[in-house]
Amino acid sequence: LGYTRLKLKNEFDKLGVTIHNLKAPSQKSPLNVIRLVKLLRRERPRVFQTYCLYANTIGTIAARFSGVPVLIKTELTQRDQAPTRLRRFRDHLLYPLDALLGHLADAAVYVSNNVREGWVGKGPSPKTTVIYPPFNYAKYAKLETRQNLRPPSDGRFVIGIVARLSEEKRHEDLLFAMPSILEQFPRLQLRIVGSGPLEAALQDLTSRLNITRAVKFAGHSEKVFEELQRMDLFVLPSRSEGVPISIIEAMVMGLPVVATRVGGIPEAVIEGTTGILVTPRQPAQLADAIIDLLTDPAKRNAMGKAGRERALNEFHPEQFTRKHEQLYRMLSQKN
Repeated sequence: LGYTRLKLKNEFDKLGVTIHNLKAPSQKSPLNVIRLVKLLRRERPRVFQTYCLYANTIGTIAARFSGVPVLIKTELTQRDQAPTRLRRFRDHLLYPLDALLGHLADAAVYVSNNVREGWVGKGPSPKTTVIYPPFNYAKYAKLETRQNLRPPSDGRFVIGIVARLSEEKRHEDLLFAMPSILEQFPRLQLRIVGSGPLEAALQDLTSRLNITRAVKFAGHSEKVFEELQRMDLFVLPSRSEGVPISIIEAMVMGLPVVATRVGGIPEAVIEGTTGILVTPRQPAQLADAIIDLLTDPAKRNAMGKAGRERALNEFHPEQFTRKHEQLYRMLSQKN
Protein backbone atom coordinates (compact mmCIF):
# COMPACT_ATOMS: atom_id res chain seq x y z
CA LEU A 1 0.00 0.00 0.00
CA GLY A 2 1.25 3.51 -0.69
CA TYR A 3 0.19 7.14 -0.77
CA THR A 4 2.64 8.67 -3.27
CA ARG A 5 4.96 7.72 -6.14
CA LEU A 6 5.97 4.07 -6.00
CA LYS A 7 9.57 3.70 -7.20
CA LEU A 8 9.46 -0.08 -6.89
CA LYS A 9 6.16 -0.52 -8.72
CA ASN A 10 7.73 -2.09 -11.82
CA GLU A 11 9.61 -4.65 -9.73
CA PHE A 12 6.45 -5.52 -7.79
CA ASP A 13 4.54 -5.87 -11.08
CA LYS A 14 7.11 -8.41 -12.32
CA LEU A 15 6.54 -10.47 -9.17
CA GLY A 16 2.77 -10.36 -9.56
CA VAL A 17 2.30 -8.26 -6.41
CA THR A 18 -0.76 -6.02 -6.39
CA ILE A 19 -0.09 -2.37 -5.51
CA HIS A 20 -2.80 -0.19 -3.97
CA ASN A 21 -2.13 3.55 -4.10
CA LEU A 22 -4.16 5.42 -1.50
CA LYS A 23 -3.98 8.56 -3.69
CA ALA A 24 -4.14 10.84 -0.69
CA PRO A 25 -2.89 14.40 -1.30
CA SER A 26 -0.11 14.04 1.29
CA GLN A 27 1.22 11.78 4.01
CA LYS A 28 -0.40 14.00 6.64
CA SER A 29 -3.87 13.93 5.10
CA PRO A 30 -6.67 12.52 7.30
CA LEU A 31 -7.94 10.89 4.11
CA ASN A 32 -5.22 8.28 4.59
CA VAL A 33 -7.09 6.64 7.47
CA ILE A 34 -10.48 6.81 5.76
CA ARG A 35 -9.23 5.40 2.47
CA LEU A 36 -7.20 2.74 4.23
CA VAL A 37 -10.24 1.59 6.22
CA LYS A 38 -12.26 1.27 3.01
CA LEU A 39 -9.46 -0.63 1.29
CA LEU A 40 -8.93 -3.06 4.18
CA ARG A 41 -12.64 -3.76 4.45
CA ARG A 42 -12.75 -4.50 0.73
CA GLU A 43 -9.60 -6.63 0.51
CA ARG A 44 -9.97 -8.32 3.94
CA PRO A 45 -6.29 -9.30 4.47
CA ARG A 46 -5.48 -11.89 7.14
CA VAL A 47 -2.24 -10.11 8.10
CA PHE A 48 -1.53 -6.38 7.92
CA GLN A 49 2.03 -5.11 8.56
CA THR A 50 3.01 -1.44 8.82
CA TYR A 51 6.44 0.22 8.68
CA CYS A 52 7.67 3.24 10.67
CA LEU A 53 6.00 5.55 13.17
CA TYR A 54 3.47 7.39 11.00
CA ALA A 55 2.33 4.29 9.10
CA ASN A 56 2.18 2.35 12.37
CA THR A 57 -0.11 4.99 13.85
CA ILE A 58 -2.63 5.35 11.03
CA GLY A 59 -2.32 1.67 10.15
CA THR A 60 -3.26 0.59 13.67
CA ILE A 61 -6.35 2.81 13.68
CA ALA A 62 -7.44 1.64 10.22
CA ALA A 63 -6.76 -2.05 10.90
CA ARG A 64 -8.76 -2.12 14.11
CA PHE A 65 -11.70 -0.26 12.54
CA SER A 66 -11.56 -2.74 9.65
CA GLY A 67 -11.44 -5.93 11.70
CA VAL A 68 -8.09 -7.18 10.33
CA PRO A 69 -7.25 -10.41 12.26
CA VAL A 70 -3.48 -9.86 12.61
CA LEU A 71 -1.73 -6.49 12.91
CA ILE A 72 2.08 -6.18 13.03
CA LYS A 73 3.91 -2.87 13.39
CA THR A 74 7.54 -2.44 12.37
CA GLU A 75 10.17 0.07 13.48
CA LEU A 76 13.29 0.67 11.40
CA THR A 77 15.00 3.37 13.48
CA GLN A 78 15.42 4.56 17.05
CA ARG A 79 13.16 7.17 18.57
CA ASP A 80 14.27 10.77 17.90
CA GLN A 81 16.38 9.77 14.90
CA ALA A 82 14.38 11.18 12.01
CA PRO A 83 16.72 12.84 9.49
CA THR A 84 15.21 16.36 9.73
CA ARG A 85 14.11 18.63 12.58
CA LEU A 86 10.63 18.91 11.09
CA ARG A 87 10.18 15.14 11.06
CA ARG A 88 11.56 14.85 14.60
CA PHE A 89 9.02 17.47 15.73
CA ARG A 90 6.22 15.58 13.98
CA ASP A 91 7.37 12.31 15.52
CA HIS A 92 7.26 13.83 19.02
CA LEU A 93 3.61 14.67 18.44
CA LEU A 94 2.94 11.05 17.46
CA TYR A 95 4.80 9.31 20.32
CA PRO A 96 1.93 9.60 22.87
CA LEU A 97 -0.55 8.29 20.30
CA ASP A 98 1.82 5.47 19.36
CA ALA A 99 2.15 4.49 23.03
CA LEU A 100 -1.63 4.57 23.45
CA LEU A 101 -2.24 2.43 20.36
CA GLY A 102 0.73 0.11 20.83
CA HIS A 103 -1.17 -2.55 22.76
CA LEU A 104 -3.59 -2.96 19.84
CA ALA A 105 -0.89 -4.53 17.65
CA ASP A 106 -0.46 -8.30 17.82
CA ALA A 107 3.31 -8.00 17.42
CA ALA A 108 6.06 -5.43 16.94
CA VAL A 109 9.07 -6.13 14.72
CA TYR A 110 12.34 -4.22 15.19
CA VAL A 111 15.35 -4.27 12.85
CA SER A 112 17.85 -4.60 15.70
CA ASN A 113 18.00 -5.20 19.44
CA ASN A 114 19.23 -1.64 19.86
CA VAL A 115 16.17 -0.23 18.09
CA ARG A 116 13.91 -2.48 20.16
CA GLU A 117 15.47 -1.30 23.43
CA GLY A 118 15.03 2.31 22.37
CA TRP A 119 11.29 1.81 21.97
CA VAL A 120 10.35 -0.67 24.70
CA GLY A 121 13.36 -0.81 27.06
CA LYS A 122 15.55 -3.76 27.99
CA GLY A 123 12.92 -5.72 29.90
CA PRO A 124 10.92 -8.69 28.55
CA SER A 125 8.23 -7.89 26.03
CA PRO A 126 6.48 -10.98 24.60
CA LYS A 127 4.94 -9.09 21.68
CA THR A 128 8.28 -7.94 20.26
CA THR A 129 10.71 -9.67 17.93
CA VAL A 130 13.91 -8.67 16.13
CA ILE A 131 14.33 -9.48 12.43
CA TYR A 132 17.45 -8.14 10.74
CA PRO A 133 17.02 -6.54 7.29
CA PRO A 134 18.27 -8.49 4.24
CA PHE A 135 20.56 -7.52 1.39
CA ASN A 136 19.60 -7.88 -2.28
CA TYR A 137 20.89 -11.37 -3.03
CA ALA A 138 19.72 -11.35 -6.66
CA LYS A 139 21.97 -8.40 -7.50
CA TYR A 140 24.87 -9.67 -5.40
CA ALA A 141 24.91 -13.17 -6.92
CA LYS A 142 25.86 -11.81 -10.34
CA LEU A 143 29.06 -10.15 -9.14
CA GLU A 144 32.48 -11.09 -7.86
CA THR A 145 33.57 -9.90 -4.44
CA ARG A 146 36.34 -7.32 -4.19
CA GLN A 147 38.69 -10.02 -2.93
CA ASN A 148 38.33 -11.90 -6.23
CA LEU A 149 39.43 -8.88 -8.22
CA ARG A 150 43.02 -7.75 -8.75
CA PRO A 151 44.27 -6.13 -5.53
CA PRO A 152 45.50 -2.52 -5.68
CA SER A 153 49.19 -1.77 -6.03
CA ASP A 154 51.44 1.14 -5.01
CA GLY A 155 48.94 2.66 -2.57
CA ARG A 156 46.08 3.22 -5.00
CA PHE A 157 43.44 2.31 -2.49
CA VAL A 158 39.80 3.28 -2.81
CA ILE A 159 37.82 3.80 0.37
CA GLY A 160 34.15 4.53 0.05
CA ILE A 161 30.82 5.36 1.61
CA VAL A 162 27.34 4.67 0.25
CA ALA A 163 24.81 6.84 2.07
CA ARG A 164 22.39 9.71 1.66
CA LEU A 165 24.18 13.04 1.97
CA SER A 166 22.37 14.14 5.12
CA GLU A 167 23.38 15.27 8.58
CA GLU A 168 22.94 11.96 10.43
CA LYS A 169 25.50 10.24 8.16
CA ARG A 170 28.33 12.63 9.22
CA HIS A 171 30.21 12.62 5.91
CA GLU A 172 32.11 15.66 7.18
CA ASP A 173 33.90 13.53 9.77
CA LEU A 174 35.28 11.35 6.99
CA LEU A 175 36.36 14.44 5.04
CA PHE A 176 38.10 15.85 8.13
CA ALA A 177 39.91 12.51 8.49
CA MET A 178 41.18 12.58 4.90
CA PRO A 179 44.26 14.86 5.30
CA SER A 180 45.77 12.47 7.87
CA ILE A 181 44.98 9.46 5.68
CA LEU A 182 46.49 11.12 2.60
CA GLU A 183 49.74 11.75 4.47
CA GLN A 184 50.16 7.97 4.66
CA PHE A 185 48.51 7.11 1.34
CA PRO A 186 48.82 10.08 -1.04
CA ARG A 187 47.37 8.13 -4.00
CA LEU A 188 44.24 7.04 -2.13
CA GLN A 189 40.79 8.02 -3.37
CA LEU A 190 37.61 8.51 -1.34
CA ARG A 191 34.49 7.64 -3.32
CA ILE A 192 31.24 9.12 -1.99
CA VAL A 193 28.16 7.42 -3.44
CA GLY A 194 24.81 9.05 -2.77
CA SER A 195 22.91 12.31 -3.08
CA GLY A 196 21.12 14.53 -0.63
CA PRO A 197 20.66 18.01 0.84
CA LEU A 198 24.26 18.39 2.06
CA GLU A 199 25.94 17.72 -1.28
CA ALA A 200 26.93 21.34 -1.98
CA ALA A 201 28.14 21.90 1.59
CA LEU A 202 30.26 18.74 1.51
CA GLN A 203 31.78 19.68 -1.83
CA ASP A 204 32.63 23.09 -0.39
CA LEU A 205 34.26 21.47 2.65
CA THR A 206 36.27 19.22 0.35
CA SER A 207 37.59 22.29 -1.44
CA ARG A 208 38.42 24.11 1.81
CA LEU A 209 40.35 21.07 3.06
CA ASN A 210 42.28 21.04 -0.23
CA ILE A 211 41.47 17.37 -0.87
CA THR A 212 39.39 17.76 -4.05
CA ARG A 213 41.82 15.68 -6.12
CA ALA A 214 41.34 12.71 -3.75
CA VAL A 215 37.54 12.82 -3.36
CA LYS A 216 35.02 11.68 -5.95
CA PHE A 217 31.33 12.55 -5.52
CA ALA A 218 29.75 9.77 -7.56
CA GLY A 219 26.13 10.80 -7.00
CA HIS A 220 23.16 8.48 -6.56
CA SER A 221 23.56 5.00 -8.03
CA GLU A 222 21.18 2.10 -8.48
CA LYS A 223 24.22 -0.16 -9.00
CA VAL A 224 25.44 -0.27 -5.42
CA PHE A 225 27.22 -3.61 -5.67
CA GLU A 226 29.15 -2.41 -8.73
CA GLU A 227 30.21 0.65 -6.72
CA LEU A 228 31.34 -1.57 -3.86
CA GLN A 229 33.46 -3.57 -6.28
CA ARG A 230 35.61 -0.47 -6.76
CA MET A 231 36.37 -0.20 -3.05
CA ASP A 232 38.98 -1.74 -0.76
CA LEU A 233 37.41 -0.50 2.48
CA PHE A 234 33.93 0.67 3.45
CA VAL A 235 33.36 3.53 5.90
CA LEU A 236 30.19 4.74 7.63
CA PRO A 237 30.68 7.51 10.26
CA SER A 238 26.98 7.98 11.18
CA ARG A 239 25.80 9.56 14.42
CA SER A 240 22.66 7.38 14.43
CA GLU A 241 21.50 4.25 12.60
CA GLY A 242 19.16 1.30 12.68
CA VAL A 243 20.93 -1.52 10.86
CA PRO A 244 22.33 0.10 7.70
CA ILE A 245 21.85 -2.01 4.58
CA SER A 246 24.93 -0.37 3.05
CA ILE A 247 27.16 -2.00 5.67
CA ILE A 248 25.59 -5.42 5.05
CA GLU A 249 26.06 -4.99 1.30
CA ALA A 250 29.70 -3.99 1.82
CA MET A 251 30.30 -7.04 4.02
CA VAL A 252 28.72 -9.43 1.53
CA MET A 253 31.10 -8.03 -1.10
CA GLY A 254 34.04 -8.97 1.13
CA LEU A 255 34.91 -5.46 2.34
CA PRO A 256 36.22 -4.75 5.84
CA VAL A 257 34.23 -2.00 7.54
CA VAL A 258 35.15 1.04 9.62
CA ALA A 259 32.04 2.47 11.24
CA THR A 260 30.76 4.22 14.34
CA ARG A 261 29.59 2.45 17.47
CA VAL A 262 25.96 3.63 17.26
CA GLY A 263 22.50 2.12 16.90
CA GLY A 264 22.42 -1.35 15.40
CA ILE A 265 25.85 -1.12 13.74
CA PRO A 266 27.57 -3.24 16.45
CA GLU A 267 25.02 -5.98 15.73
CA ALA A 268 26.13 -6.05 12.08
CA VAL A 269 29.85 -5.34 12.47
CA ILE A 270 31.64 -7.57 14.97
CA GLU A 271 34.39 -5.36 16.34
CA GLY A 272 37.84 -6.75 15.65
CA THR A 273 36.43 -9.56 13.49
CA THR A 274 34.58 -8.00 10.56
CA GLY A 275 35.67 -4.41 11.06
CA ILE A 276 36.66 -1.61 13.42
CA LEU A 277 34.18 0.53 15.37
CA VAL A 278 34.97 4.06 16.54
CA THR A 279 33.30 6.80 18.56
CA PRO A 280 31.00 9.05 16.48
CA ARG A 281 32.13 12.61 15.66
CA GLN A 282 35.81 11.69 16.11
CA PRO A 283 37.64 12.18 12.77
CA ALA A 284 41.02 11.32 14.33
CA GLN A 285 39.76 7.91 15.48
CA LEU A 286 38.26 7.36 12.05
CA ALA A 287 41.57 8.17 10.35
CA ASP A 288 43.54 5.88 12.69
CA ALA A 289 41.19 2.94 12.05
CA ILE A 290 41.33 3.39 8.28
CA ILE A 291 45.12 3.70 8.28
CA ASP A 292 45.38 0.62 10.50
CA LEU A 293 43.50 -1.53 7.99
CA LEU A 294 45.18 -0.11 4.91
CA THR A 295 48.63 -0.85 6.35
CA ASP A 296 47.72 -4.43 7.30
CA PRO A 297 46.57 -6.45 4.26
CA ALA A 298 46.29 -9.69 6.26
CA LYS A 299 43.89 -8.08 8.77
CA ARG A 300 41.99 -6.38 5.97
CA ASN A 301 41.48 -9.62 4.05
CA ALA A 302 40.58 -11.62 7.16
CA MET A 303 37.95 -9.07 8.18
CA GLY A 304 36.56 -8.97 4.66
CA LYS A 305 36.15 -12.76 4.54
CA ALA A 306 34.62 -12.88 8.03
CA GLY A 307 32.21 -10.07 7.13
CA ARG A 308 31.09 -11.83 3.97
CA GLU A 309 30.42 -15.04 5.89
CA ARG A 310 28.47 -13.16 8.55
CA ALA A 311 26.38 -11.28 6.00
CA LEU A 312 25.48 -14.47 4.12
CA ASN A 313 24.57 -16.28 7.35
CA GLU A 314 22.73 -13.57 9.30
CA PHE A 315 21.32 -11.18 6.70
CA HIS A 316 20.38 -13.47 3.82
CA PRO A 317 16.90 -12.82 2.37
CA GLU A 318 15.92 -16.42 3.16
CA GLN A 319 16.45 -15.71 6.88
CA PHE A 320 14.30 -12.59 6.65
CA THR A 321 11.53 -14.43 4.80
CA ARG A 322 11.58 -17.49 7.06
CA LYS A 323 11.32 -15.44 10.27
CA HIS A 324 8.41 -13.41 8.92
CA GLU A 325 6.60 -16.55 7.78
CA GLN A 326 7.04 -18.08 11.23
CA LEU A 327 5.65 -14.93 12.83
CA TYR A 328 2.65 -14.81 10.47
CA ARG A 329 1.80 -18.47 11.10
CA MET A 330 2.11 -18.15 14.87
CA LEU A 331 -0.11 -15.06 15.05
CA SER A 332 -2.66 -16.46 12.58
CA GLN A 333 -3.04 -19.59 14.70
CA LYS A 334 -3.56 -17.50 17.84
CA ASN A 335 -6.23 -15.39 16.16
